[in-house]
Amino acid sequence: MILNAGQPIIEDNGTMAQPFRAWTLQASKSIPLLYAGTPEGNVTAEQYQFLINTTGASGTLLYIKMLSDIGGNKSLGWVAV
Repeated sequence: MILNAGQPIIEDNGTMAQPFRAWTLQASKSIPLLYAGTPEGNVTAEQYQFLINTTGASGTLLYIKMLSDIGGNKSLGWVAV
């Protein structure tokens, strides 16, 4: 998503303008989450979000949320990479 430099990012009432809100949401998805332990069943995230296990060993340091949810549970669907 690209912001238009000619549009304000803040509305007159002090709230975020919709294009800026959408951009910050998209940008925040590119920042990895930090968590101590396995995220499976513990961390809710959007599909394709990255997570770094701060206490992990080789093979359990980086996870990707591959499935949006399993049976309605958004904390399931993580895969170690």
